[in-house]
Amino acid sequence: MIYAIGDSHSDGTFRGIPGTTHKCIGAVTLKRVGYLEDTLLPEWLAKWDFQPEDYCVFCFGEIDSRCHIKLQLENRPHISLHDFVSNWVERYLLRLSTLDTGPACKCVLSVVPPTTVARSGGYYEGPFSVRGTDEERVEYAQKFNELLSSGCQKYNLLYLDVYSRYKDERGMLLEEKSDGGIHINEQSAVKELLLQLGMLTLET
Repeated sequence: MIYAIGDSHSDGTFRGIPGTTHKCIGAVTLKRVGYLEDTLLPEWLAKWDFQPEDYCVFCFGEIDSRCHIKLQLENRPHISLHDFVSNWVERYLLRLSTLDTGPACKCVLSVVPPTTVARSGGYYEGPFSVRGTDEERVEYAQKFNELLSSGCQKYNLLYLDVYSRYKDERGMLLEEKSDGGIHINEQSAVKELLLQLGMLTLET
């Protein structure tokens, strides 16, 4: 069984794939769950009875990329994008490495491609509004994924790269594979990746 936990992308990315269960724990950021003192993830993980053949996929980071990095860069111009993101990612992966998932293997979902400002409409106003141009948010997502990929090797975590399968030529979320907003809504490439990593079998 694959257990996906995180923000709303834990639902959108894995919906309808046999052998998976998913839990959205709210509009929670990668930055938040990286703090050792934050108890949200341990409390939710304790509700699942993991078996040796199971996988636990952590799905965070899109909110950070869409809403928060631009403001951080504007408010602290002396710190680079790399320094901001590497600090958050390092703390996040270190935290995941300490979480108790029993015998289940841990896996990290890439940040999904950003949605264009034009397609975001009025659905994400207020604290979850899009901040930054399309090009800037592509840069943010790619930086997150660069560091997540290398960090997963460091911490012996699996890395599930959906970004490369769902981006268009600009690095944005493919409209025809989206829900019209920020989420993946066509899971064939996700299932293919899970099969390639051995997380699913053809019999699932």
